[in-house]
Amino acid sequence: MNFLYALLIAALFSPLAFSVEETTFEGLFYKSSGQYYFKDFSSQEILKLSPKDRFVRQDLARLDSGDALMGSGYIDRSQEVLFFSAVHFVGLAKMLGIWRSDSNTLFEFVDFNKFNIYEPKNEVAVTSNRPSRYLPIKSYQYSVAPNAQEKWSILINDDTSINAGRLEVTNSTLAIDLIDPNTGEVERTLILRRAF
Repeated sequence: MNFLYALLIAALFSPLAFSVEETTFEGLFYKSSGQYYFKDFSSQEILKLSPKDRFVRQDLARLDSGDALMGSGYIDRSQEVLFFSAVHFVGLAKMLGIWRSDSNTLFEFVDFNKFNIYEPKNEVAVTSNRPSRYLPIKSYQYSVAPNAQEKWSILINDDTSINAGRLEVTNSTLAIDLIDPNTGEVERTLILRRAF
């Protein structure tokens, strides 16, 4: 009988007895007075967000309130805290909207995973250096993820191709270094400026 009690006590206090199952969370990130918060897309619940290690802390520190966040973690209901152990993808709110290239092409970042490209219509008489009409050319899907450097990683795909790159974004400029998949070198850099 003592053996059974000892076995039960050992099982209750083993690390496995207190392990939690991590799951994937998707939602919006907020920060206020040094504290992080997470609003889950599916449940609409708002929880304090706590990074599990320094790498996740660095990833979260780069985000702004209103950015989308997808990653792994678990909720500790006794504290009402979401512990994040990995950031998989982010949606940068400052990317949303319409951006213009040097060639006058418009890039409309519709949401956190889709953008459309518009070209100026050539037949329109232009009274300034900007055409008044644009025609839709193509739609793309994209994903943004943190990387070890100060830039973000970006994957851009359509029905026929996938392109990888590095992304740097401010409130007025968006730069994408497209990477050659064979050499790992920058193939070309796309500089966009906020259109309006």
